[in-house]
Parts: sequence; structure tokens; C-alpha cells
Amino acid sequence: MKNKLFYLFFLFLIAGAACQKTEIYQEEIKEDLLFSNLISQKKLFKTKDTIWIKAIATGETLVYNWLNSGGSILGTGDSVLFSAESIDNYSIKCTITDKYGNTQEKSLDIATAEGMTFLGIMASDTITHITDTIELSALVTGDELKYLWNVQNGKIIGEGEKVKFVAQTEGEISINCKITDNLETTIEKNLTITLKNFIFKGLIAEKQTVTPNKLLKINDIAYGTDLKYKWTSEGVIIGEGAEVNFTVCHREKFVTKCEISDNKGNIEEKEIIISVK
Repeated sequence: MKNKLFYLFFLFLIAGAACQKTEIYQEEIKEDLLFSNLISQKKLFKTKDTIWIKAIATGETLVYNWLNSGGSILGTGDSVLFSAESIDNYSIKCTITDKYGNTQEKSLDIATAEGMTFLGIMASDTITHITDTIELSALVTGDELKYLWNVQNGKIIGEGEKVKFVAQTEGEISINCKITDNLETTIEKNLTITLKNFIFKGLIAEKQTVTPNKLLKINDIAYGTDLKYKWTSEGVIIGEGAEVNFTVCHREKFVTKCEISDNKGNIEEKEIIISVK
């Protein structure tokens, strides 16, 4: 009888153990703070411009504290905006704290500069013959400038601030100059040059004044094909063509004119005033 009771008690214990729930305890996983990098949109930028600065970090419940040696910081969190009114070097520091009280910090050095001023393109001549070589200059100030000249019809000779342009066809030609400075700022300007097969630029006398009965040489500056010259003057013209001599016997101011035409029917007239003293 006792053996049966012991056996039943033993079965009861086994059944109770089998029905008992098993509880599993999982240890909490902690993510460590890691401040990997502090980056900025630019390391060198123009005064009064605004750039972004970003802290790259992982961790739990992160708090960001930003400090700057100058300039202005706008915003909170992992990304802020920075600007400065004056040219200087600036230090930006970011300190990050997680929910466990761990802290890490990084610093970043940036600087501001004045920036580029590009007024335009200056040419030795903007209306000229297609055979002329035109000198071009970029009117610009700035640091570490890089120049890119471009023209669709013609050829740019040289590089940098001053170059030369050689035409291939007549008409209006647009010349483009694109300049980039050390702030990675790019500005471009255009200049239109008119190129002609026939052009009469003017008359040049070897002197502004001449004495009576003396010869004064006068030249024209003209380009074209099969040019014809017609000189008229209140004084006396000696010779013909592109170069003549002027003389007169009394003192006065005299107007001398030259009309030039080419084989395509183009006609143009220029005049010059000669003083006789």
C-alpha cells in the first residue's frame, strides 16, 4: 500500500514539473556611442554665405552641443548651418552625449575669403576684319582662378587671363569666358565681336599739325578686297591709294576725306582734320 502511494506521489511531481512554464531572461543590449566624423559642405567659402555642418554618430538618445570660435551657428541636432560676416579662420566643435553619460567630441577648421569679382571681357577691337587677331582680357580679381574660354566660330590661342582670338567667318561672334575661383564659385561672361570682310577703321596722319608748303603723310586703316579710294580735301592731296600726302600754302584747319569701296558694293567714308600753323 505504501509503495502505491509513493508511486502516485512521484507521478504527481513529474506532471507538475511538466506543466510549469519556463521563463527566459534576456540581458539588455547596450549600443555604444561612436562619433565617427564631423564634415562640412565646404572648408573654404565666401563671407556671408551659409554652409551646412554635420556630425556623423551612432548611439542611444544622443544630445549634440555645438561651439564655434566666431561666426554664427543656426540649428540643433546632428546638422547645423554656419555663416560668417568677416574673412577669418574658424573652429567648430561638436560634443555628443548619450543616455549613459558617455561623451565624445570632434573639431573642424573652416575659413572664409572675399570671393571673385568678374566685371567682363575686354577686347582690343570689337568690330574688325576677319583676318585680324584680337586680344582678349578677363577683367577679374580673385584667388586661384581657373579660366575656360570658348568660341563656336574661330579659335582661341593661349590660356589664362589674356588670350587671342582668330576668326574663321564673318558675322557676329560670341566669345564666352568661364572662371572658377578657390571657393569653387563659377562666373561666366560673354562678349560679341563683329567681323567683316570690308571695314574702314579710320584715317591716321603722321602729325596733328603741319607748316605751310610742307608735306604731311596720311594713311587709311581699311581691309577688304579690291579696294578703291577717293580722296577729297580743302587742301591739296598728292598721290592715290591707301597712302597720300597733304599740303597747303596758308594757315588754317582743313578737312580731308577718304571714301573707300570694295568689289561687293560696300562704301564707307572717314575724315580727318589737319591744322596748318
